[in-house]
Amino acid sequence: MLSTAFAVASIRRCWNMMGTRTCPEAEELFITADAGDEFRGDWNHVLHPR
Repeated sequence: MLSTAFAVASIRRCWNMMGTRTCPEAEELFITADAGDEFRGDWNHVLHPR
């Protein structure tokens, strides 16, 4: 899960630094990624914690 958490944190940091300036009207960011079967559930857990 550390790899997934690192990736999510990096994407958020990048979006906050650059994305909001270049696309201020954007409300969502669509990302596709393939981490293989081993990490499939980790993305949802890290992006949408309960």
